[in-house]
Amino acid sequence: MCLPDSASTMDPSTPSNETPMVPNPKNLSIYDESQVQPQPPLGPTRLQIAVKQSRERVERFVHLSKAHGQMAVDRWIDLEHRAEDSVRNTVPKGEKLFPGALYVAVAGLAGSVFARRRNFLVRWTAPVFFAAASSFYFLPGTARTLSRRLYDTYGDEQTERQARNTIHQLTGLGSKLSHQVESTVHDARASLVDSVRSLESKSDKPQK
Repeated sequence: MCLPDSASTMDPSTPSNETPMVPNPKNLSIYDESQVQPQPPLGPTRLQIAVKQSRERVERFVHLSKAHGQMAVDRWIDLEHRAEDSVRNTVPKGEKLFPGALYVAVAGLAGSVFARRRNFLVRWTAPVFFAAASSFYFLPGTARTLSRRLYDTYGDEQTERQARNTIHQLTGLGSKLSHQVESTVHDARASLVDSVRSLESKSDKPQK
């Protein structure tokens, strides 16, 4: 018994459930898959390394400059605060620092002008003495505060004794130098007068 052929018995008008396999052109490659190899990543070039190092140096320099600038600003602000605190603690309330400080400075200059022809000790001490004396007149509160602080700092007996001895030694040295200068000038003047008189006496003698 022969079985009928399926292809001959199938009705050509009946649609078939099987779809034909059509190759996708996107998946096709002109190269053989076995020949395609991944390329290794390229390293940085010398130019890239130089640019990177230069950028790091510049960034480091900028950071250091900012840090030093901030330190300088902080130091300046700290000095300003200290100066303000010192002035506030030195100058009493109700007393103006200007123009009293200007008058004290002018008095110190007047002392230097007054002692310009004296010995070196007077020339050095006269401006300080004139300024200190005028400060008690133009800035009495400030002068008293400063003198009290100086005495609290250097006001022990040993320091006072040393200061008196130093002043005494300087005064004695100044007087000794002034006496030596005066004696030298006097001797030079006397010798000059004697020389002039001897010349005059020789010129007054009659010539033979």
